[in-house]
Amino acid sequence: MVLSINRGAMAMEPISENECILCGSWPEKDRRTLRDKIEILPLEDDGVCDACLAMFWQKCAADDLEPKGQA
Repeated sequence: MVLSINRGAMAMEPISENECILCGSWPEKDRRTLRDKIEILPLEDDGVCDACLAMFWQKCAADDLEPKGQA
């Protein structure tokens, strides 16, 4: 389930990939590859699909796990 902000009220609704504000306009065959480029989650009236949301949070977690440069 994905959190969708709809007309000012918060509701839990599944968002299909075709309705997703991030990947909905991308060609289906390219969506998996293009999701790797997601760097922000826009706060809009529409929702984000599970696949885009999962990729965003996986990238955030991976960024936190990467070793930082030593001074």
